[in-house]
Order: sequence, then structure tokens, then C-alpha cells
Amino acid sequence: MDSLGIDMVQLRHKCRTNLLVEVNSHLTAAQKARIQSTPFRWTIQMGETLKLSCPLLLELLYRWDEHLKGFRVGSRLVKFTLLHVCFALGLRIVGERVLMHDPEESHTRSLFEGKDITIPTIVEQLKLFQRDEQVDDFCRLYLFLAFSVFYFPKTTSPVNGALLSMLDNLDALDQYNWGAAIYDSLSASLTRSARSVSEGMNSDQIWALVHVCLRKKDQQPTSVSFPRFLQWQKLNMGSTTIATAFEKNPVLEDLVCSKEEIDQHEVLRQAMTEANEGFCHWKCLTSDNEDMDSKHERLSGQFNELEHKVLILQQEVDRIKKFIGLQSTPTPTKDEGHDMEPVYPGEGHEDGPPWPDEVHEDEPACHDGSPQPLRPNPPPCTKEKLLKKLYSFCTRKKTSDGGRLEIIADMFGQYLSLQDMLCMRPRHCVNTLIFLLAAKVFMRDEVEHTGAVTRYMFSHVLVDKVKNELGLIRSGLRPIWSERTITEVAHDNNAMHSLMHCNLIFAPALFEGHWFCYVVDKNHKVLYVLDSLGKHHDSSADLMMLTNTLKGRFEELLCMLDNTLDKRNFTLQILYDDLPQQHNGHDCGIYVLKYMDIWDCVPRWGGMTMPNYSEVDINQIRREFVCKWVLHPMNSRRTKVLEDAHLPLDL
Repeated sequence: MDSLGIDMVQLRHKCRTNLLVEVNSHLTAAQKARIQSTPFRWTIQMGETLKLSCPLLLELLYRWDEHLKGFRVGSRLVKFTLLHVCFALGLRIVGERVLMHDPEESHTRSLFEGKDITIPTIVEQLKLFQRDEQVDDFCRLYLFLAFSVFYFPKTTSPVNGALLSMLDNLDALDQYNWGAAIYDSLSASLTRSARSVSEGMNSDQIWALVHVCLRKKDQQPTSVSFPRFLQWQKLNMGSTTIATAFEKNPVLEDLVCSKEEIDQHEVLRQAMTEANEGFCHWKCLTSDNEDMDSKHERLSGQFNELEHKVLILQQEVDRIKKFIGLQSTPTPTKDEGHDMEPVYPGEGHEDGPPWPDEVHEDEPACHDGSPQPLRPNPPPCTKEKLLKKLYSFCTRKKTSDGGRLEIIADMFGQYLSLQDMLCMRPRHCVNTLIFLLAAKVFMRDEVEHTGAVTRYMFSHVLVDKVKNELGLIRSGLRPIWSERTITEVAHDNNAMHSLMHCNLIFAPALFEGHWFCYVVDKNHKVLYVLDSLGKHHDSSADLMMLTNTLKGRFEELLCMLDNTLDKRNFTLQILYDDLPQQHNGHDCGIYVLKYMDIWDCVPRWGGMTMPNYSEVDINQIRREFVCKWVLHPMNSRRTKVLEDAHLPLDL
């Protein structure tokens, strides 16, 4: 994928639902009743062929993260989970594991009478089992066709026969976790296809329509139905439009279902229970909820109005500058603003223009005939200048080859692209993907230098999980956390061991566009809140509830780590550290990264636990972090980035 443009790739898939639609049109009442008694009852409601959008599937493949099992949307990563399969296909995500094996002896296999098992063969055999007394065998063949062209499609022939024996006992199908089987198959297909672009998919288009607003402005939203594939939308968009939508359109990070759907479908109620244990974020809509499209339209209108006011204010500033005799800067138009490349402190040629090349002896003489004097040799580039050049290269807005998703940092199961690094430019807000990588790097570097982890770093995922549980807690439900939950949110199989031996536990948080950090001091049983806006930022009721709920989760965690603690009486004290304040509205993420880097409860800077950074200091810190990650010895992309930037490999 790195060497090929996305428009040059041809996508093949074997999701051939037209065959199911054709069979559905001839089903008898007895056949429908038997199929409806299985977990795959929804397929008989398929009245139209499901049209897959190949440009959308290609874009999804381009954005698939095989390590985190999610898709990169703008500056975020939105996970693909078991709950998506349940919502999309109406299948259980609890139950016994589906056994993928292909025994020679199977009643369902015997229905083919020794023939090669291909999709045309399945269709032919279906025509032979039309009598009512053959309804069970017809159902087996129908479900196997559904497996082959919809649930488990393959690009190879013959079709996947590993599930034939599972169809021998139709009455036992309900006890298996079909959602997990399809999820595992689809995740493997995504990973394989992201490398070779070959397999077909079906749930991914639903994922994109759920999470990314891909509807045209004049297209009316359809009513919600369960499962979602019955609400399939035909998408007629080109690859450029879809790519732009993934970067700029609103993103819904929660799956949404109605109270009526939960009441009507046992499969969905079971899935909600599983979701509470860490599978996905979801919300239940009631009649009091504002329609999502209306809310988006209202907020978009407010944004456009504010943007217009900003332009008017900028014009007023220009007029004032002219009035007092200062040189005015032209006001960017709305379209021009996106392409502007302002020079911030720490960027550009601070030390003057670059040195000209040395004049050779055969160059023409001056106008008076005298030899032209030699210009001095340029001074050697210092390491500081080389690092500035590297920083500018890694945070540039445009690339010569259009490689917006080119990876420049890849280590410890996390990676960052050029697009991700844009947030490390001056006056930009740090995105969540930065914290996923930074948390791993901080801990691995500490192990490298000290041999142990004394400062355990969660990413933002921990606090995000707690935020998404607040709705349940308000309604009287409190999901149970286990060691498995901690391992999942930490993306670390050794999390419990490391947490047991560390002294400080860091958990960065993003709330209403502002970054701050929670830190647990295990030795002194204190939960610190580190906030570059000060304690007054914690005045909202929602944020206070988040802090108190997270306090309870940390108390549960410490009791898991130390069984001598009394779960009923143990409590953490909440303290707000008095820290220097940020000077603007966009550097909070950099402050949190520095908290994770050096904060240790000890007042070292004039009675404070952190230095008082200036804006110039913060820009320097941005550059230091980017260069540190790109030049890290474990970064598999280090050499390529240095070569592309025309920098020495031993930098």
C-alpha cells in the first residue's frame, strides 16, 4: 500500500448477496420458519442486493490499524469491535466458541454427494431439497450459502468448508458466539487485505456509515433498524470525496441504539452487557434526545457564524494597524486560510538567509574588470539546526508525493503518520494518537535506563472508558472491572505486573477539548489532578462526576494490586497540584506530555512541581518530542525519514 496510490488499486470481494436475494424470493412458509429459528434469521429479510462501495472499502483498508483494531479518522482512532458486528448483523457476541474445522464425516457435507463444494454447487443442491420433509437439509444448505457469500466470504474457490459440521445440529446454533467468529475472520481479512488489498468485507461499510457522516447534504437520514444491514445505504461517492470526509466530517465515537431496540431484541441486551465490560462505547437514545442530524446542522451553523465573525475581526485589526501606521497583513479568505504556512518562533531561518554557494574561479569578473571576490564558506550545520530541519520535515503540511498517511514513527505497536504529526506544530492542539505512542515510549525508555517501570503510563483510553460509563452510572448501573479490563485499556498484557511495582500511575484525560492529567501516588494514597488551567476548570458537574468516578476505579485497581486493602473502607485523597498556567488555548496537551515526562510530586522550581514554561519554551518542547520519537533507536522508520529529509543517518 505504501508504494501504490490508492486510486491504482483494484479491489475484489465475494460478498454476493444477489444469490441470497434470489433464493429468498422463492422460500416457502416452512422454509422461512425453519431459518427464522436460527441465529441467522435476518437473512430472509434481505430483499435487495447489498451494493458495496469499493472506494469506501479501499479507504477503510488504507486507514486500518492492525495493532489497535480500529480505523484512523482524522486525528483519532475509532475502534472496530464485537459490538459493531452485533449491531450490523444481529448476531450474538456471547456463547461458546465456534469450532473452525472440516471433518471428513459430516451430514451437511454428505448433501453434496461427493461434488466439489462451490457456490454454484450450493445453489444447485438447494433446488433438490424443496419438499417440506426436507426442510432441515434445505436450511443447512441455505445457511451454508449465507456463510459463503455474506458472513464468511472468500475470494478463493472452493468455498470455506470449515463450518459444515456446525450445521449438522441446527437446534444448537444459538449456543455459539457467531459474532466473535465473524469479528475474528473480518479482522484477519482487514489486516491481510490492508497489505494485499484482496479480500471482501461486509460489516465495514456499516461501520463507516455509523461513525463518519457520509450522507450527502440533500439526502434524508433513514430510520434506525436492527440489525443495521437491513438499513443498507447505497453510497455513490468517489475516492477523493470519501477521503475528505474521513478527514473533515463529524465523527460519532459511540454506537447508538434506541430503547425500543433494546427492549425488543435479546441479542442486543446481551451485547450491551458485554459492552459494559470493555468491548465498545454505546448510547441509548430516548425521545428526549436531540436528533443527531439536527444537532450537527445546528453546530455547523454556529461554527460558520463564528468563522465569519473572526474574519470580520481580522479585517478590523488590519484597519487599526493601517490607522496607527503599522504594516498590515492581508486577511486570508476562507479558502486561502487552509493553505497558509505562517512562520512561528523556532521555525524558518532564524539566523538569516541561507549561505550562497561558494564562487568558483572561472566565474565572470566584476563590472570593473577586477576579479570577483570569493564569498565565505557556509558555516557547518550544528546539530540544533539539523534537528530544526527534521522537525520542519516531520510536521510539514504538504508532501511532494501526496503521502498524507506516510508513517514516520513506528514502535512498540504504535505508529504516527505525517498527518498525525501536524498537531505538534506550534499553536496546534495535540491529538489522542500522540498519547498512545508517548505513553509507550516513556515507559520503555525508563526500563532501558533504570531496569524497571516506576511511572506507569496509561493513554487517554482509560479515562475515555470511564467517561462512557457515566451514563450507565447515572441510571444506577456500575459495570464491573476486572484484570482483563485493565489489560484491554492499557493495550499491555503485562499491565498488572507493572502496576504492582510502580510508584506513580498517570492517566491523561481529554474533556471538552482540554487536556489534563490524573496521577495516582500509590505510596501516599493520593489522586493528584494536574491541570494547566487550574482547579477552576473542575467546576462543572460532569467533570466533578468524572473525577469522582475515576477515583473509585483507581481505588478498585489498587485493591486488585494489594489484597491487604479493605475494599469497603479504602479511599484515595484528591489533591489539585498548584501548577504554572498555560498562556493560550492550545498548549494543554504539551503540558500534559511534560507532566508524564518529569512530574514526580517534588517541588523543584520555586516551590512548584513543574517549571513555568513560556510560549517559546513550549514550541521548543514540541520540537524535542517530535525529534525524540523519530530518532528513537526502536523506530523502524528512522532511517527512511532521515534519508527522505536529506539528513545524516547518525543524527
